[in-house]
Amino acid sequence: MRASAEAPKPLAFDRWYLDRAMTLGAFTLEQVRDCCIRKGRNVWIDRTEGALTLLYALSGETTLSVGERQLPFAARQYALMQPGDRWKLVSAAAASARILSVRFRPAMPDGPYGRLLAARGEASAEPAADDGRLEDLLLGLVRELEAPDVHARTMAESYMLQLGVRLLRDRTRSGAANGGTSDARKAGKSELVYETIRYLDENLERIRELGELAAAIGYSYSHLSHVFRLEMGESLQSYWTGRRALRAMKLLQTGRTSVTQIAEMLHYQSIHSFSKAFKKVTGLTPSEYQELYGPPSEHRWEEPQAREGWI
Repeated sequence: MRASAEAPKPLAFDRWYLDRAMTLGAFTLEQVRDCCIRKGRNVWIDRTEGALTLLYALSGETTLSVGERQLPFAARQYALMQPGDRWKLVSAAAASARILSVRFRPAMPDGPYGRLLAARGEASAEPAADDGRLEDLLLGLVRELEAPDVHARTMAESYMLQLGVRLLRDRTRSGAANGGTSDARKAGKSELVYETIRYLDENLERIRELGELAAAIGYSYSHLSHVFRLEMGESLQSYWTGRRALRAMKLLQTGRTSVTQIAEMLHYQSIHSFSKAFKKVTGLTPSEYQELYGPPSEHRWEEPQAREGWI
C-alpha cells in the first residue's frame, strides 16, 4: 500500500525578523512577520495581550475573521488589530496571499500614540485601502531590519514614527467620518505635526532655522515645538537634526558633494557644528562616514580650500 503524500503546509513561507523586542523611539517593536498563505488554506494568529498588530495584504485575496465578523481583505488593504483580538485569515481558493504583519505597542500608553489603542469594548477597525505610501513605509522598515550597518536602527525608528503618524491620522479621520466622539483639538494637533514633517521633507535644504518653518506653517515656534514634542515624543530640533543627518549620509555616500558643500547646503554655521551634529546622530564624523560608506577617494569631489569663517 502506497503511503499518502504529506499534506502541504498552510504557509508557503513564514519569515520572522526579530529575535527580541526592540525600542524604536515612541514604540516598542515586538515582531515583524512576512508570510504567504497558500490558496484555500488558513492561518490563526494568536492573541497578543497589550500589543497592536498591523496586518497588510501585499498580494492576493483573503477573508479576515475577527470574532463574528467576516471581512474581505485584499491586496493593498490594511487593518489594525487591537490587544486581545483573535483573528483568522483564509486565502481565496484561486490564489495565495502574502501578508506582512507588524506587532508593536506605544512605549507610553498614556502618550500621544496611546490613541491608537481602541476604547474598552470598541471593535477593531475594518480593513482600509492604502494608496501605496503605507506599503512603502512597511517595506522600508523591513529593509532596515535586515541591514547590517550601524545606521539601520536610526532608519527603522524613522519608519516606525512615520507609520505611527499615518495610522493615528487614519484613525482620527475614521472616527470623524463615523460620527465618533474624537477630540477635534487632538485631530488638529496630529494634522499640524504631519504638515510640519511634510514641510521639512520638502524644504530640508531651504530651511535655515526652525523659526522659518514655524512662520511658513503659520504658528509661533514655541507653540509648534510644544505640539510636536507632545505628539511625536521627541523635540522638533531633534527631529530636524536627524533629518539633516540622513540627508547628509545620502550625499556622502554618492561622493559627488564635499563635506564643506554639504554643511553649507544644510545651513550649518560651520563645518565644526555640522560635524558635531552629524556625529551625535551617527557616531561618526562626516569624513569617517564617507571613508566607510562613500566611493573610493579617487572618485570623490575634491574638497575645496576652507573659506574664511568655515573652520
